[in-house]
Amino acid sequence: MKRSAIPFHLPTGVRPKHGAIYLVDAIKIEGEWKYQWRRLCAIADGEAAMYKALGVAKALPAEGNFSTAITRFKSHYLPGRSLTSRKEAERMLDKIAAAFEAFNINEPDAADVIDFTDQFKHARSAARHYKALLSTFFRWAIGKRLRQDNPCRDVWLERPARKPLAWTPETFNKIRDALLTHDRYGNPLSSGVMMQCYLDLSYLIYQRATDVRLLERAQVRDRTIYFRPTKTRSSSGVELEVEITPEIRAVLDRAAAESKKMKVVCKYVIHTRDSTEFARSGIYSAFMRAAARAGIDGINPKSLRSFAATMAKKQGYTMEELQEGLGHSSITTTEGYVRKNEVRRSKVRLTLPR
Repeated sequence: MKRSAIPFHLPTGVRPKHGAIYLVDAIKIEGEWKYQWRRLCAIADGEAAMYKALGVAKALPAEGNFSTAITRFKSHYLPGRSLTSRKEAERMLDKIAAAFEAFNINEPDAADVIDFTDQFKHARSAARHYKALLSTFFRWAIGKRLRQDNPCRDVWLERPARKPLAWTPETFNKIRDALLTHDRYGNPLSSGVMMQCYLDLSYLIYQRATDVRLLERAQVRDRTIYFRPTKTRSSSGVELEVEITPEIRAVLDRAAAESKKMKVVCKYVIHTRDSTEFARSGIYSAFMRAAARAGIDGINPKSLRSFAATMAKKQGYTMEELQEGLGHSSITTTEGYVRKNEVRRSKVRLTLPR
């Protein structure tokens, strides 16, 4: 069976075979490398059963057990996360496991964490993400009585420099226009109208890019659009409704008219001609090409949400109202969304001293 036929992501070193999932180890026998297949569970048992069996198969040895503890942690941390989030988290955990391979789980201290994060000196955001994931891992290890403290608490990392303002009303409309036409011949793009609808909805309902991309018709009610954000389903579990304004209704109607023109029926509001949702990579590629045609750098669909929040604040909405609409648990998060895009204007007027 091919990996693509498995309904969940397989970690490194795990392979499907004859309806089951195996851990494959490369071992050297008499100078030749051979592969050892160890059965974990049936594919039908699911992802959680796979990670549980993987943790048992890589049971903690007496020495150098940090990497195997990471494997056990994956069975706790990865299931239930979105595919994109799971792949990224597993990549990071594999890098952490390789860096601390020689350690026992109870050995790393704050200095070791600093040594690890120092490799990201020129990528402060990456350093902070790795530290946050390491901290989550150590908290899990404390709960499993594998160690008694979390060394990440004593590590301070420099905040990343704020990026300059990318989205503006001018750049928004330039990219919106560029989504419609081909860069070489100026002919209309077959996906242009749907891409415009995606851009307009992303701004007007100011939800995460994934939730707009996977918006289903069933979520659109008479007066509101219902959301249960994918990112927070396993944490805060927040649910929210966005009121359908005349502007939003016009975009929904335009997307429906485009579906009718395509002669396809799809459960998604924004979809391809094959009646499927757009892939994340497809959305990003379309935006990057449109931005290139418009002569704009450093812009992406993900940052559109914070631009919409900034524009809403300029229209007079309070931080509390924005927090509610964005589905944030903390108003600090909302303030960060707005501040990093807001250009302040000085109201102080001076005269030359006499």
